[in-house]
Amino acid sequence: MVFQPTTSINRRLSVLVAVGTLAFCQPCFADGFPGRGNPHDWSAALPYYNLANKYMQQERYEDAIQKYHEAIGRYEYDPDFFNNLGVALRKIENFEAAEQAFKSAAALNAKDWMSWSNLANSYLKQDRLEETIKAFEQSLKCNPPPQEKEAILKDIADIKKIIGVRSGNVQPPASKTPPARIIKEGKQARGAPGAKSTGELKPIGTARPATPRQNQELKGTGWEEVAK
Repeated sequence: MVFQPTTSINRRLSVLVAVGTLAFCQPCFADGFPGRGNPHDWSAALPYYNLANKYMQQERYEDAIQKYHEAIGRYEYDPDFFNNLGVALRKIENFEAAEQAFKSAAALNAKDWMSWSNLANSYLKQDRLEETIKAFEQSLKCNPPPQEKEAILKDIADIKKIIGVRSGNVQPPASKTPPARIIKEGKQARGAPGAKSTGELKPIGTARPATPRQNQELKGTGWEEVAK
């Protein structure tokens, strides 16, 4: 998921004063309030959430994480708070903490495809492939946009191939490099003068590791690690 601060624009009920102090506008709870808990607590949390989003835009991820936590400390029922916290944690590669944030977001709104997709990616970063597939499948049940749906389906297919290779049930895709030739022994050009042909077949050469060219051919398929 790419961080998109636009999700907070329509929900902003507070403004950041130019000198850096926080001021509150009169809340309008009809637009954006998650519907749980105290709406005044939610309004009090929004300045911290919006400031965290600003820090995200500036790539100040540690500062953003702190402000998201402050927002959640004031209001714990908004899934966007947890989703964006998870994204910030993923930026600093704290995947276990990101996982917990995305789980909290999904628990608050199980119909949000993005929460499940984010959770799947946090599992993937931890090499927990079976759980990755389950979270992606849950995301598909939430009707993501067509382009996202296509990407998720491709990710699921690639992950299943990797699982198959690791379990020994699937062979890696064949390289375009021609196989070793099989020729008859005894030809004068390959043996000692006067050598006679035995008529037996023998493969030339032995198996070699994947070459840079082969790895290039597998690039983008999700299988390049298998060929190493």
